[in-house]
Amino acid sequence: MQGLTPLWLVSVRTLAGLLVLALAVGVRRVPLPRGRAVWLHIAFLAVPANVAPWAMVAWAQRGVTSAMTAVLYSLIPLATLLIAASVSLERLSTAKIAGLALASVGTAVTVGFAPGEDGDLVSVLVILAACALLAGGAVYAKKFVTARVPALPMVTVQLGMAFLVSTVLALAADGVPAWSLLTPQVIAASVTLGAVGTGVAFLIYYTLIENIGATNATMITYITPVIGVIAGGLVLDEPITVSLLVGGAAIVFGVWISQTGRRLPIGRTGA
Repeated sequence: MQGLTPLWLVSVRTLAGLLVLALAVGVRRVPLPRGRAVWLHIAFLAVPANVAPWAMVAWAQRGVTSAMTAVLYSLIPLATLLIAASVSLERLSTAKIAGLALASVGTAVTVGFAPGEDGDLVSVLVILAACALLAGGAVYAKKFVTARVPALPMVTVQLGMAFLVSTVLALAADGVPAWSLLTPQVIAASVTLGAVGTGVAFLIYYTLIENIGATNATMITYITPVIGVIAGGLVLDEPITVSLLVGGAAIVFGVWISQTGRRLPIGRTGA
């Protein structure tokens, strides 16, 4: 965003999310996590699984289209499944792999992605690396954290750590933000992204990881582009095309396949 470097954007969004969750913690009088091991696990999620990928994506989006970003993000559930299977947290199935792949294709159709559209290779690789970190973070949270700590205090501490780290890094790397470039629109967008898209969304996200597993929780990445295109049609009078309907149907069908197929032991590939 204009006036905010990638690291400062991470700092602002984590602060806004932290304030919303801290208010909820105070109102509900929820105790914060205890124990050195738990805090270390949360710190790991805060930095390699939050600050790093958010800053990477914010930087890389300067070199790729939003459609390319949406398609790359749609690979997160599949990456999560493979990582979870590699640590024996989930089991592979041909149906689940096929369903997630179909949902990714549906995402590409929904956002109007064209294989030949321009995209800087370095930026693409950076977003792919960020997606791998986000997928790994979901698996790590399921394996080490969500069963030990309720989602609300966990995410509050996590965003607090992410805010401190991102702010220190932003000051060291970029200096003080260019205040003159921070228009009301930029500030409003950043705060909204933090309060709703980070604070509230993360609380829901980690609750889902705890209750339905890492791979299933990351499937929310399929919904974002569909909502974005529908909102564009309803609010901005943008056309709702056949590709949206076909892509949306492919996403729903892919998710359905991934949830109904028979699970197979890790390493088997047959039906």
